[in-house]
Amino acid sequence: MLVGAEVNALELNGVCIGNKSVASVPTPTYKVEYASSTDKYRFHDGKVFHEFEGRKEYYYNKIRVSPFNPNHFISGHMKFVFDKKGPAYVVVATKLFWKVIYLDCTISW
Repeated sequence: MLVGAEVNALELNGVCIGNKSVASVPTPTYKVEYASSTDKYRFHDGKVFHEFEGRKEYYYNKIRVSPFNPNHFISGHMKFVFDKKGPAYVVVATKLFWKVIYLDCTISW
């Protein structure tokens, strides 16, 4: 099943590949930077596995449905959004840095 349908289950299975990203660059003015993405996210048995250029796939964290929206999933510092209104994306946020990665996904639940 392709992303775009309403997601309402905890267990996602499939893969999302990043195609572009927008990120804050930690400078005094927090410059915004646009780039391509090599991120790959694999969902299996309620877990997220992450891979990107220069790093082989590794177990990232467990994943859960957001209590605020059944189309949003949370895993560590990542929030995955699967919505009918636009492309899938993941927001990665820490205290000093944020990044949005737009995704092409093939997932089932």
